[in-house]
Amino acid sequence: MGKITTQLVITGAERKGRPKSIQPGNREWVTLIAAISAAELMRDRISSLEKANSAASARRQRSKRHIQKHGVLIKGAGEDILAQNEADQQIAHEERQGGARLGLSQRAQRRCTRCKETGHNSRTCNANTVDIK
Repeated sequence: MGKITTQLVITGAERKGRPKSIQPGNREWVTLIAAISAAELMRDRISSLEKANSAASARRQRSKRHIQKHGVLIKGAGEDILAQNEADQQIAHEERQGGARLGLSQRAQRRCTRCKETGHNSRTCNANTVDIK
């Protein structure tokens, strides 16, 4: 038959330098075989994608079923659950901010190195400034 390259089908007649009229139809058969094999590869790819798609949709259905198994929520019960979650988050945040970090003490406030007061630093301190006139 012939060899398939990236751009051109090379038949045996073309390799040996013979004119194409000696072996008519080789190019058509080779391109037909190449098209059939490409279609076969495409069918395999499509079937693998369909399997992956069905598996993904099954995962989504599983998670939706899991949510629905808990029953119907009334508006008041749903609001109570949301309020409880918000309260738990706020308590956890306050514990992190309040210094309850595994026995570590709370960090001391920064002080000015000149006057030892809090609220400013030595660059902005007004104590003991000398006015040069």
